[in-house]
Amino acid sequence: MSNNIENPLIWPLLSLIEADEESCQIHHLATELQKEGLLADLDKDPNKALFKRNFLLMNALYQLQAILLPAQWLQVEAMNIQLFEQPPVNIEQAMEQTSALRSYYLDWQYFETDSDDIEAMLSDF
Repeated sequence: MSNNIENPLIWPLLSLIEADEESCQIHHLATELQKEGLLADLDKDPNKALFKRNFLLMNALYQLQAILLPAQWLQVEAMNIQLFEQPPVNIEQAMEQTSALRSYYLDWQYFETDSDDIEAMLSDF
């Protein structure tokens, strides 16, 4: 699957993040998108549905981060998502800190991760 697919949650997420005065948390964003009917259940298996929802959110956030640079900086941490008017002074270091996670969530092949792998990830968490 191509990594160049634009996630439809990008712009609704930006609106939610811009409306929040403080930092956001991923579960808060998911709840708000569900209320707006923009994030439905994605699988019958509850663990897979949770994984896919999280994947879509993180994918959209990392795509948005790239779109906003160099004008703004979107800090992407599950419990601390925040938009800054200025990127960090050392943008390369900031990007490097999350490069493995960003690469994972921007690779659409992982969206269809099977139940056994999801179960293994959840037990490691």
